[in-house]
Amino acid sequence: MRRLAGLLAGAVALVGCSQHSAPPRQPAAPDLRVTVLQQRVDEATRTVGVEVTNKTGAVVHVSSVRLSGGGVDGPTTPVDTDLQPGLTVALRTSYGRPSCGSRGGVVDAYLQIAGRDLRYQVNDAGRAQMRRLLDADCATIALFQSVRVRLAGPYREVVIAGAPRLRGRLVVTRRAAGPAVDLRSLGGSVLIDLRPANGLVDLASAAERAVTPVLLGSNGRCDPHALGGSTQTFLLSAYVRVGDGPEQRVVLTPPRRIQGRVLDVVDRDCGRSAP
Repeated sequence: MRRLAGLLAGAVALVGCSQHSAPPRQPAAPDLRVTVLQQRVDEATRTVGVEVTNKTGAVVHVSSVRLSGGGVDGPTTPVDTDLQPGLTVALRTSYGRPSCGSRGGVVDAYLQIAGRDLRYQVNDAGRAQMRRLLDADCATIALFQSVRVRLAGPYREVVIAGAPRLRGRLVVTRRAAGPAVDLRSLGGSVLIDLRPANGLVDLASAAERAVTPVLLGSNGRCDPHALGGSTQTFLLSAYVRVGDGPEQRVVLTPPRRIQGRVLDVVDRDCGRSAP
């Protein structure tokens, strides 16, 4: 009986130990360094590269990436990427529409690794990049709440000094009452020249609409590198100033149905000037 009592006591002690033992420890998050950079090809979009450097000695598999915090709440983007030891990989994602009133704080990257959503703080350089992107994005959002700036038709081909051009219109339309809008200048791309047919037409404070006739054509870059390597062919620019505010860039993109006509004008002008 004395032996049986001892066995029972030992069993109770073991049960008590199992009830109060510490839960198994989760494996530590891999040692990764994270920053954010926007490549030129993604300019004027909300797409960025979350650059992740693997500081461990083993391959780390990342299933998805997401940016959050500091005015950012981006979507979860599947990536299915292996990070090799010591190397840096840019995981492309969108930072989403910013919350302009809360921008400027800490931005975190959430990486799904081994089924866990792990948070990594974006470094100082990446946060500075995000501040610049959000400042420009929020300025454009505020601008578009008061005016709309766009390229519009009708489009027709003309010849200026022997060179073919496509004539269209730059239309500034007021969406809300506000100060005058000063149309400062226009800018083309690596292939396309965008310029006013005559002068730039500003939007007066009492006006609802201002129209500037514009010309689209070749800017003279006809070399194979420019013709074959252009990645932002149709990201054209108008630089405007609302009231006493700062000058802002508005990205202009011709309608898709017109883009082929613009390229045709460029090709024919380049062919005309070829030796």
